[in-house]
Amino acid sequence: MAELIYPSGSLQPANSGDVYRLAQYMQLPPIRGRWWFVEPGHGADTAEGDDWLHPLATLEEAYDRCITGAGDGIAYCPVADATGSHSLSMTHTLTWAKWGITLYGMSKGCGYMSRNRITTTTVTTTATLTVPAGGLSITRAADSFITDGWVVGMQGICAGTSTDTFTVTAVAALTLTISVAITVGAAYSSITSYIPTMIDVTGSNNCFMNMYIANEGTQALSLVAVTNHANRNKYVNCHFRAAFTANTLSVATGAPVTIDTASETEFIHCWLGDNNSVRTAASGLVLMTGVQGQNFFEDCVFLQDSATSDCCAVRVAAADTIGGQIFFRRCTFQNWRVSKGAILSTSVIYIVGAASDNKGILIDSCGEYGWTSWCNVAGTAAVVNSDATAAGAGGIATMA
Repeated sequence: MAELIYPSGSLQPANSGDVYRLAQYMQLPPIRGRWWFVEPGHGADTAEGDDWLHPLATLEEAYDRCITGAGDGIAYCPVADATGSHSLSMTHTLTWAKWGITLYGMSKGCGYMSRNRITTTTVTTTATLTVPAGGLSITRAADSFITDGWVVGMQGICAGTSTDTFTVTAVAALTLTISVAITVGAAYSSITSYIPTMIDVTGSNNCFMNMYIANEGTQALSLVAVTNHANRNKYVNCHFRAAFTANTLSVATGAPVTIDTASETEFIHCWLGDNNSVRTAASGLVLMTGVQGQNFFEDCVFLQDSATSDCCAVRVAAADTIGGQIFFRRCTFQNWRVSKGAILSTSVIYIVGAASDNKGILIDSCGEYGWTSWCNVAGTAAVVNSDATAAGAGGIATMA
């Protein structure tokens, strides 16, 4: 039998703090490394961060303290009470390049729109803005970029005669230094921040559990909650939302989750999308780009409300994207229709472009309502379901 080692490194509790920490650790899944604790309402990024008495304030700080390959974890528990909840609010993309890190949400509640929420902050500056020669900075005559909320790493877009985009590299009260040259002399009326994807996962062997990740940016480039670029990452009991505002619902590349050239990705008991944002673009809840390897969805719920014929649950960017098996097992797909409206969408899985020679999509024991077919390209997806029949007749129940 393995010996019990307390946080102090001894075989016996050194003090009451050791007992307290041990009680916390026993509520968390086992990991090889060290836990860091985040509570945005009461934490501070200067704190020790190793228990709930001294939590950190931001996900970015906790991530920075994790050591890649050491099996570290981030425990997130926002305060939620009658006055509201304290969610983590991101200002710019977090590139998750480390390997073997666990992000675990501890707040109670359902997985769908849970209070373990990570959301976004949008900053808009409306002022007299000037771009000096060279185009690598934006200046103002009064007030303050710092007070407005601009920070290093933010991406922004200009409004006015030119709609240039930029990334902030330094912030002073009257000057933003930016990474790329924008148009000099253009009449910019305002600048607005945006987050194209909230968490960009480029490291492998990570696990995300019990999280609600919602890209709530209102700018048309705020499109994705999580992009998965690497292999063998796992998402359990998570909810992903993105591209559900007036400016983003009409953008084809808007999707809660993007999988780009990745394999062995697992989504287990996850929710994707919602049924109260009407999409007007040929978009999906999962966007697959690059050549896909084997990826798995099990016991997931896809919620959609579409107003165009090729609005789907899963959008495959091109025929050659299917480079390996894609499994959907015991998943539910629903395209919401108000007042029993007409079914507008053609397929659950929509493959863009020419027909695929690959037949690697398996739909096993799944149900859908609101699309006219499982896949728009015949022979690409194998469906292990009974045909739709009247309720009680042994197949999928049809609407009365």
